[in-house]
Amino acid sequence: MYRYKNTILLIFSLLFCYGLEWGASIFTRSSVGSWYMELEKPFWNPPNLAFPLVWTVLYTMIGISFWLILCNEKAYTPRVFFAFFGQMLLNFTWSISFFYLQSPLLGLINILLLLCGISWNIYVFLPYSNLAVKLLIPYLLWVMYATTLNFSIWLMN
Repeated sequence: MYRYKNTILLIFSLLFCYGLEWGASIFTRSSVGSWYMELEKPFWNPPNLAFPLVWTVLYTMIGISFWLILCNEKAYTPRVFFAFFGQMLLNFTWSISFFYLQSPLLGLINILLLLCGISWNIYVFLPYSNLAVKLLIPYLLWVMYATTLNFSIWLMN
């Protein structure tokens, strides 16, 4: 029974993260082929194909991280869930603010809040699972990189 419950939790965690990725892509698609293509970008901006590939890997790692937390019933606290879902909400709203609203400034504000949210999420997960924290580090690093891109795009445009 324990293995069945953990399998269900893993499926839930991954489907939640992939659903968020899919939902955010709806807001992103509206501008990637038009408005975003016209923006000035730094020379170190990766090709557009890199973004969905990297994000799919990251959402998988985020999902597994959350699953590890869900497997530890001591972690079932409002603080843990607020930290996780709060930063995921900020993650989702970045696509809306940057792409859908076509605002690098709103995107920058959003992504700076997201960096704080991810950092807090890591801090809150730490007492419950070192592996869950390690799985979030690439996410934090990627969002740091994305923040520099967002900042550069805002400055250049």
